[in-house]
Amino acid sequence: RSGCGVLFLSCDTPDDVERLRPTLSLLGEAVACGRVGSSRAIDYAVVDLALVCFNSFLSNAEMLEREGVNRAQLYEHMGKRLATVPGAIELMHARMDDRSDEGYKTNPVATLETLHGFWSSRLPYFEANAIPSEFAQFMASLCERAAGGSDGAHWSADVTRHQEAMRPPPSSTGLSAAAAAVAPAPAPSPIAAATDSATPAAAPVAAAALDFQVVDLFSGSPYSGNPTCVCFLPPPLVDKTTIDDAWMGRVARETGQPTTSFVDEAAASFRIFSADGSEMPILSGHSSLGVAAALTARTGAREHLLSSAYGEVVTTYDGE
Repeated sequence: RSGCGVLFLSCDTPDDVERLRPTLSLLGEAVACGRVGSSRAIDYAVVDLALVCFNSFLSNAEMLEREGVNRAQLYEHMGKRLATVPGAIELMHARMDDRSDEGYKTNPVATLETLHGFWSSRLPYFEANAIPSEFAQFMASLCERAAGGSDGAHWSADVTRHQEAMRPPPSSTGLSAAAAAVAPAPAPSPIAAATDSATPAAAPVAAAALDFQVVDLFSGSPYSGNPTCVCFLPPPLVDKTTIDDAWMGRVARETGQPTTSFVDEAAASFRIFSADGSEMPILSGHSSLGVAAALTARTGAREHLLSSAYGEVVTTYDGE
């Protein structure tokens, strides 16, 4: 009622969402997610995070009270950890592309054996104090299933192998996850920005060639990994009367990549838009890395200091 919620929308015709956005926005933030079905998927994923966090807290609440933990201290450190969750999930999501045994065992962030010990080590305390332990038992059993059983061969695998117990088997065409690779772009390619008939002033931009690259992050080869599009704005087009948010949004939708970054080389700045045409509200780690990789491939410079709506972004290329 106060108009401060989030409304996830899906529609096979994005123009319908834009036409109704002024009305829908009265309910809160209206987020266009893509085709029909996508809004339900993102709603489940986002709300589940909050519910899982709450149930995780509940599983430890009795122990916290018995041991006299200071609530203010608890909330402070919970907040610090929760602030890192989106970035951590983004990195793990990229790593999940490679579902090979070698991929799981290469440079694990945390092994299944370590995580299993983390969950199971509290079970004796719970049992001794008659505290229900369903949550901890479930997490420990998930590690065991992902490892292939108590005598399984995958206990040294990264925690992202949990997906083998929670997702269907991978298809025959796997994706690798390693460093960053830039898909070859031999020449600047034109993107026709679909301009509205009511805005003829933007028509000259639609006919201009837009120099862009598709960058694959966390991959050792092109056409795999976590992709992002990086568009370099040529000086004649860096004019805020023609290149505005709506124009960038249309281009971002047309590239079809999860994110599209627009780089103003003269100003050493960039902006990031999502596939639904809206500007990213928080810094996207893989997108900013894509900008740095594309700039390195373009200029040869190994260090970049860029300004953005999210603050200064500093990157250093260290590799071959």
